Amino acid sequence: MRRLQKSVEETVRTFNAYSPEKITYSYFDPLTVAESEQEAFIGSLTAYGINPTNLYSQQNSGQQVQLIFPGILVSNLEYETGALILKGERGMSPDEILNQSIENLEFELSNAIKKLVSPEESAIAMIMGHGEMAEDEGYGIVEALDGEFELFKVPLEQAKSPADLENFKIIFIEGPRDIYSDREVYLLDQYVMNGGNLVVMVDGVAVDIAEAGGEGTLAMPVDSGLENLLFKYGIRVNKDLIQDLNFGYFPVMAGNFGNQDQMVPLPWPFFIQAGVMQSHPITKGLDVVYYRFASSLDTVMAEGVKKTPLIFSSNNSRVLPAPVRVAFSDMEQEPPVEAFSVKSLPLAYLLEGEFTSLFKNRFLPEGFSKRDFKESGIGKVVVFGDGDVFQSQKAFKMEAHWPWEKTHSVK
Repeated sequence: MRRLQKSVEETVRTFNAYSPEKITYSYFDPLTVAESEQEAFIGSLTAYGINPTNLYSQQNSGQQVQLIFPGILVSNLEYETGALILKGERGMSPDEILNQSIENLEFELSNAIKKLVSPEESAIAMIMGHGEMAEDEGYGIVEALDGEFELFKVPLEQAKSPADLENFKIIFIEGPRDIYSDREVYLLDQYVMNGGNLVVMVDGVAVDIAEAGGEGTLAMPVDSGLENLLFKYGIRVNKDLIQDLNFGYFPVMAGNFGNQDQMVPLPWPFFIQAGVMQSHPITKGLDVVYYRFASSLDTVMAEGVKKTPLIFSSNNSRVLPAPVRVAFSDMEQEPPVEAFSVKSLPLAYLLEGEFTSLFKNRFLPEGFSKRDFKESGIGKVVVFGDGDVFQSQKAFKMEAHWPWEKTHSVK
């Protein structure tokens, strides 16, 4: 921790050598705040993502634990922001986390300063109107980007031309349930051709988890209207579901304990805790990404487009082609471990380079002119085979019930 602290000082001194404004620093221990104000102050740090960490040390009297706050607060005359600077990936040792945190210091400090000197310098669009995530479901990503970008909910059917989208730095498509029209696909295509950055989260199959009790339900193939666009760009979201033994849990009602409902966390291989990351700036320092009903991704030929897998499943995965049975009762038995033999399935792809328009050598949708049409362009596209991957955890809660009688034992 002393080494991390020293690295912060060295980074600030380096910044000062180039900065026209002087940057000063000091240290502060939140535990020195008056006891009556301490809880509120620590809560304000948590709002910046600065959570306390237990630091263990070996002393003559035995092992001692000390609460530390490895974060930074950055302020100018108008604003204040903050950042956690002790970050690592799951599975890293304390030394590895520390080394990675030191490597990332320049980014964390410069990013915090950037928030102050150029707040909300870029606009981001979240496409609405196709059954995408509701406001509370997408709150997590809104909160994460707040202060760095202006976020707009954009009903795509109201856009009259590709020029209406060109000022957005990124466009997010998050779990559509209704089909995109040719006109809307054209607008997105031309946004990419004009240098846009598109993030697409779509499901290959539709799952109604409310029907997973009793005899269960079937996950059936679903279309978003974006399939041809993504295929042209070099990727396909398959009509299947991935299961993984590095799974998450789903809370279900399992009868009563006395007069109280009893909630049991159900091991659920359809929920994947993906912690294997590509060595890439997008995923550097990223911890586990939680997928719920993810479909596999395949790359296809797209000349001029580089395809980089970003996130992977574990070494114990399997793919179930649609229609897929989804039933809580299946989890009464332990999953057949030998069937989970597929390793490192890509769960997200970055596509970058010169894209060819889906509408090249085709008639354009009604209302658009060939005069403004671009046949190709350099852009970036990120694709997830899970429409809910950015959905807030609290928004996914629901009451489900075990499918067997209460007299059965719960395993």
